[in-house]
Amino acid sequence: MPEELYNSHDYCTLAEELEKLKLENKALEADYAVSNRELLILQVEISRLNAELARLTALVERLKEDAERLAKYCQHIPDTTCGMSSSGAWNCNCGATEAFYIHRTLMKELE
Repeated sequence: MPEELYNSHDYCTLAEELEKLKLENKALEADYAVSNRELLILQVEISRLNAELARLTALVERLKEDAERLAKYCQHIPDTTCGMSSSGAWNCNCGATEAFYIHRTLMKELE
């Protein structure tokens, strides 16, 4: 069985190479930790943006429904049940006031 013999020079060279590899390993571990932290931050941001997208998508759907309701009242001709309230606001007992109020509320959510 052949045995390899190492002299002191070989041993020193190997020891230096080991230390160099240990330093490289520490640097790689640090880079890995930073990458994981950055990935976690990005995942949280993606989750936040997905939630915001879902909220806005739902709001757009409600605005579409609201637009259909408002279209009905765009051709509204005030009758005897419609008029100004004591506060000076326009008031229609036929439902137009409620439709406009809902629309204003939805538009405020977009701000």
